[in-house]
Amino acid sequence: MNVGLDHWLCRELPAELARRPGFQGLAIGGSHGTGEADEHSDLDLFVLVDADRLAEALRGEIDLVPEMIGTDQVRYLPEFGVRIAVLSACFGLVEFFFLTEATVVPTPLRAKNRLLWDPCGRFAALLASSLRAARDPAVVRRHRNAAAVDFLIGYTSAVKSLRRGHYGACLTRLDRARNLVFNALVSGDQWWPTHGVPTQETLAAVGLWTTFLDTVPTADPASARWALLVLGRLGRDLITADPLCSEAVQRHAAETLANTARDLT
Repeated sequence: MNVGLDHWLCRELPAELARRPGFQGLAIGGSHGTGEADEHSDLDLFVLVDADRLAEALRGEIDLVPEMIGTDQVRYLPEFGVRIAVLSACFGLVEFFFLTEATVVPTPLRAKNRLLWDPCGRFAALLASSLRAARDPAVVRRHRNAAAVDFLIGYTSAVKSLRRGHYGACLTRLDRARNLVFNALVSGDQWWPTHGVPTQETLAAVGLWTTFLDTVPTADPASARWALLVLGRLGRDLITADPLCSEAVQRHAAETLANTARDLT
């Protein structure tokens, strides 16, 4: 971490938050949170706020970053919070996730959060509670089913786009489906994380090769059809063999992906 960034994160930003009513804590996540950041890493900042400040975040009102160029559209990501991505001339991409005590959901991804400012200890307690709840079998089962459904929706949408000749939409949805499969391969018996990068050994074990890691086809529809066939097989095998997925989800995955494979061939 460079000196200017370290000073802003550890001194200037906490001091600014402390001067504003309704701000309760600050943590950093992602590669910076785990100490694995490099010069290409962006900043993932988690800000604990009260309900009024969350309403401001939903309106996209943010002025916390030096030399701010602008922000993108506000999004709500259930596992992370209200997201606002900021471009800064100083630090590049800075992603803020605003949370309240009522909106922190169970997720093992909280293990990557490193507290930078927590004057009352509330954020630490919430992170610990979230990590404990993430190990609850019912919570894990619910998330795994949601991830399987997410894959099936993205995958079948990619197939429909390909059939209709909407190639750009197909590639976008194909990339989402590919990431979900890779995340499942990486996570083992854990939740499907956001960013999964399988090792060469993992890819080889499921009959893939290293170059597939970066293959979301951009050349022609035939390549997209090939990738969809491969991902469909992997997705079917992962879901139908997963004891945490419900029988209904497994049955739908088996039928839908088998039918899709016949159509694609």
